[in-house]
Amino acid sequence: MNIHFIQSLIYSSLAASVLFLTACSSQIPPDISQGFKNSPSISKIQAEPEVYLSQPVRWGGVIIKIENRQNSSRLTIVAYPLSKNGEPQVYKNSIGRFIASFNLFLEPQVYKRDRVITLTGQFIKAETISVGKFPYNYPVIEVKQHFLWPVEEPADMLYPPWWYDPFYWPHYPPHLH
Repeated sequence: MNIHFIQSLIYSSLAASVLFLTACSSQIPPDISQGFKNSPSISKIQAEPEVYLSQPVRWGGVIIKIENRQNSSRLTIVAYPLSKNGEPQVYKNSIGRFIASFNLFLEPQVYKRDRVITLTGQFIKAETISVGKFPYNYPVIEVKQHFLWPVEEPADMLYPPWWYDPFYWPHYPPHLH
């Protein structure tokens, strides 16, 4: 009887530790979820870039381009307003664009177009790059921390497997043709 109690204790401890580790691995970093009190907006920085040099920011949006260089990577991001936990609200109107500069290599298959990301860092400069024929003033931030939001997978089927019409071919029994 004692051996069964010990085995169940071991199994429940293992299950609890797996759940704990899984929960910890998906936590949003505090700088991402809480942000900064006086993080300037993209439009403020575009209007007066020299005033906001070295200012900490927390922005997020959707990746539209990745550019890997010899010792760094840059992401071009369409920005969206952030929710309370720092997640970009992509269903709202865009609030501009910015460039995120990383001092490391980013895997293009992970940090690819249409991924949602939130970053914290410092505003370091503004770069004018054309969007089509329109010159656009991109704020560039040096990234300190980032969080790549999980991809939401679409449902595999429209209805659960038990939901079907028994009189619709091919589901109805063959002898009822």
